[in-house]
Amino acid sequence: MCRFIAYRGHPIVLDDILIKPKNSLIHQSIHALETSHPLNGDGVGLGWYVQDIDDKPALFRSVRPAWNEPNFMTITPKIKTDCMFAHIRAANVGTVTHYNCHPFSYKNNLFMHNGTIYGFNKIKRDVRRELCDEAYNWIMGQTDSEHMFALFIHHCLKENVNFNTRDAASAFIETIKHLQFIKEKNGIDEPDYVNAVLSDGKRLLAFRYVSHPELASRSLYYSAGQEYLYKEGACHMVPSDGPNQAVLVVSEKLTSYVAEWHEIPSQHYLAVDESLGTRIEAI
Repeated sequence: MCRFIAYRGHPIVLDDILIKPKNSLIHQSIHALETSHPLNGDGVGLGWYVQDIDDKPALFRSVRPAWNEPNFMTITPKIKTDCMFAHIRAANVGTVTHYNCHPFSYKNNLFMHNGTIYGFNKIKRDVRRELCDEAYNWIMGQTDSEHMFALFIHHCLKENVNFNTRDAASAFIETIKHLQFIKEKNGIDEPDYVNAVLSDGKRLLAFRYVSHPELASRSLYYSAGQEYLYKEGACHMVPSDGPNQAVLVVSEKLTSYVAEWHEIPSQHYLAVDESLGTRIEAI
């Protein structure tokens, strides 16, 4: 099952988050700890913002596994950003191609997903029929994840949604409901697992959802504080006496400092506003 990391906060060099922690994304690509599928070797992706240039994210995606992608290892120590997504893939729906690697971008938005829309190949045609031309023509790959994001784009365009945390969260929840409606119409009762993160470079949303609430959802955590710091071989979220200066969202805890990590409850989402304030809401 895929793993991911999202960050929003004071500018940070990316290898401090992606390479140096004890349970780094590189480690998770070989031996993830909180999933029944410990190997995530079907691609790696990175998205980040440089707001001094423009509000559109940069993308790096490769079909190589993270542990054997020298470009990923080379660029992360040279990128400093205040908002980034990183993802390692275990292919489930869709072949191992560049277009199926996360994160996905649309205009100034980034999206990535850990989970599965079961029965997707049976409803793919119906999902695509629902899309407006712009969302339909945006799709390049085959995955359930990209089509889910396209359906979100469709709802945003239809309702003229600007990316504030409440309206964008409502549009994504409507996307989940829409997928459930299409599945029910096609007689598909298999569960959906949706751990997903959305951002416009200033705000961030992280969802933890399973369509059958009696089932265990995928792990998802966040950490917030003054600064996420690498120092003398250790990574640590420095506690804050005032407003947050850094927020991390992760599939797996990066370190063993248990008190620093907060579980996002199942059937809930985390909203991070432009000032880095956080709140948890029910889906």
